[in-house]
Amino acid sequence: MRRILTAMILSATLLNLGGCVLAVGNDDGGDSAWSGTDSHNSLARAVRAGLDGDPLTQDAELTVSTDDGRVYLGGTVTKPAILARAVEIAFNVAGAKSVRCRITVIKG
Repeated sequence: MRRILTAMILSATLLNLGGCVLAVGNDDGGDSAWSGTDSHNSLARAVRAGLDGDPLTQDAELTVSTDDGRVYLGGTVTKPAILARAVEIAFNVAGAKSVRCRITVIKG
C-alpha cells in the first residue's frame, strides 16, 4: 500500500510540473554549460538512435547534446512516462556518465 501511495504522489508531482530539471549519474564534472553543441559525436548519435528507435520516445520533440560523457536532454513531452523513458535510454547508452534533463511535461 505504501508503494502505491508513493507512486501516486510521485506521478501527481510529475504531472503538475510545467518543467523540471533532473540530473542522474555519478558525474563530478561542473555544469558550466548547458547547451553543448557536439551533437555529432558518437555518444549523442547513440542516444538519438535509442530515442528514435523506442516506440514511446520516437515522436517526442527532444534534443540531445553531450559533453565529456554528460548527456543533455531537452524538449517537450506530453506524459511523464516519456520523460522517464528518455532518461532511461540515455543513461543506459555506453559511455554516458550522467544525464541532465530539461524536458518539459505538458498536459496533452
